[in-house]
Amino acid sequence: MRSAANTHRALKQDEAKEKREVNSELLEDVLTSDNLAQAWKRVKANKGAPGIDGVTIEDFPDHARAHWPAVRQQIKEGRYQPQAVRRVEIPKADGGKRLLGIPTVMDRVIQQAIAQVLTPIFDPTFSESSFGFRPGRNAHQAIRQVQRHVPELDEWIRRRMRMCYWKRWRWPRTKIKNLLALGVSLKSAIQHGCSSNSYWQMSRTPVINQAVSNAWLKEQGLLSVKDLWCKAQGYTAKKGKTSSSEPTC
Repeated sequence: MRSAANTHRALKQDEAKEKREVNSELLEDVLTSDNLAQAWKRVKANKGAPGIDGVTIEDFPDHARAHWPAVRQQIKEGRYQPQAVRRVEIPKADGGKRLLGIPTVMDRVIQQAIAQVLTPIFDPTFSESSFGFRPGRNAHQAIRQVQRHVPELDEWIRRRMRMCYWKRWRWPRTKIKNLLALGVSLKSAIQHGCSSNSYWQMSRTPVINQAVSNAWLKEQGLLSVKDLWCKAQGYTAKKGKTSSSEPTC
């Protein structure tokens, strides 16, 4: 029992040591001159207002020469504390205000330097459906992906509803009766009503799709996910060619 406990403790210690070594290596990568120079280049290109310390993009090189050695040492020792963000209010079109927090230029450079090291490690593990704050991805790409998947979801729901109706009808006689009432020929109604195929298989057949049509499902109260999504996004359904400036669904 004691041997097992000692082994477990030793494994934990090795794991903690390995974690410290990895963290140390990552921190060294963050603080390399090349990485910091690239981070400063990105922050400078983005411009932006000064943070709470009042240091502007133009003032930062002189500020960094005076303060960076101390800041670097604090980061290495785990003592560095980012400064508070400067709160600003941006007027909105509806009359309201949007609150923004502006970090200092120093903190923006440090954040960018960290992102440059961590992003190549973790970004490949993210979902293909994740678009927020990722390099080379934006909201327009997210919308285009949703546009591809919403019709698929809509069709899956319709097929699922057809399967539910087919399962609910249960007995061959009931199935044949309902198929006839929905305009299916007697021969097809008997063939499908007496079929031993699974509910899910039957929901995909042309005859079931003809009988339990999209229009019929709509009459029963089924809403279209695609139509709801287009309406929520302010999109309009159009046939034929459309201008690129007008969103369509």
